Amino acid sequence: MMAIPRWQSAGAKYYGQVPLFDAEDGVTVREPLGEGKGWWAGAPSCIFDEESGRFYLYYRVRKPRELGRGVGCRIASSEDGIAFEDIWSIGKEDLDS
Repeated sequence: MMAIPRWQSAGAKYYGQVPLFDAEDGVTVREPLGEGKGWWAGAPSCIFDEESGRFYLYYRVRKPRELGRGVGCRIASSEDGIAFEDIWSIGKEDLDS
C-alpha cells in the first residue's frame, strides 16, 4: 500500500486555502471508453468511509456528441484511493435522459 502524505490523509479536513499540488504527480484512476475528442470519464466526487476503510468514487462516462454523448454514471471502490473497481452503474437510458 502506498503511503499517503499527511495533508492527503484519509478523513483530513481543510478549511480556507487548498494545499498546493503538482498536477504532473497526478494519477489517472478511471479511463474513458475511447480515445480522442469527446471521450471522457470525469465529473468525479470521492469520499473515504472510515468504517469500511475504503474510498468510494462517483464519476460520469461520456462519448462524443455525434455518438450520443452521455453513457451513464458509476460508483467505484478502492482500498488505496488509486486502484478502483466499479461496483455500481446506471446507463443514460435508465435515467430517461
